[in-house]
Amino acid sequence: MGERLYFPKDCAGWTLIGIHAWNFEKPTKPCSVYNPYSCICVATKTDKISKASSLIRLFNTLNTQLVLDEQSFCAFDENAKFTEKSEAVVLTPHSYTIPYFNLIDFFLAKGGRWEYGIPFDKANVIVESQYDFKALIPDVKFIKEVIEQYCLALGLVKSPQQEIKNLEAKIESLVSEKQKCANTQNPKQDSAKARIHNHLAYKLGNAMILNARSF
Repeated sequence: MGERLYFPKDCAGWTLIGIHAWNFEKPTKPCSVYNPYSCICVATKTDKISKASSLIRLFNTLNTQLVLDEQSFCAFDENAKFTEKSEAVVLTPHSYTIPYFNLIDFFLAKGGRWEYGIPFDKANVIVESQYDFKALIPDVKFIKEVIEQYCLALGLVKSPQQEIKNLEAKIESLVSEKQKCANTQNPKQDSAKARIHNHLAYKLGNAMILNARSF
């Protein structure tokens, strides 16, 4: 760990929200600015974090709630064993560490609540008036209904009930055509069979077969 820089005593009780850094240089290897990184360590008497940051200017938010005390300090993490990876650090086979950490500032806050649960199980979420921007967002559901009604009026889209009726009518038409074809074919088959049975050659042949069976 590098040289320690201690926080002022009056920072005790403040919560570290984020770290603003800018490791400004071009990659020395064939990779993007998101692959190289360095780390800064922030420690208190009881807790310690190591945050990584890449070669861009970025405000790095923290996943760990770290409350500073009278002995809190920061230092360059030479081992680069980060406990929290930055959103802008992408580890690849071409990643490498850089020997410095350009710190701009820390973001501290005090006297507030920093963890908020999202009420997914509640259907109605009350939004304070100063944060309610519904007037800027069009009513998408209403616009969708208007477009659907317009398409129905022009006949561009058929309602489900109309489609069902059309399918039922088509089925009835096909069944009727099938029945007509069957009725047309049966008389032809019956008349052809009758002509064969009435033919003289058929009668003589049938008589010879019957006589042969009697012997």
